[in-house]
Amino acid sequence: MRLSPSRRLIVGAVQVVFLYNLIWSYFNGKPSGGNPWRATTLEWQTPDTPPKHGNFGPDVTGGLSLGLRLQRAGRRRGLHTAKPASE
Repeated sequence: MRLSPSRRLIVGAVQVVFLYNLIWSYFNGKPSGGNPWRATTLEWQTPDTPPKHGNFGPDVTGGLSLGLRLQRAGRRRGLHTAKPASE
């Protein structure tokens, strides 16, 4: 679907307004705080919203993904993944 030149100008102008608002708000907007909507549900009653580490807590250690660990373990045992057929 092709847009006519007038529609392209409208879409471009709206994007410029959006970017201006985004940049202006980043530098001049006031901080929203922990509960900007003054919600009363449980997830907004915690002291640090949203939680920084999800459900795992602050002591989560980073590591390799399960797939990468299994791939490396397979290589150590002499197992190889299938290679794509050459043309």
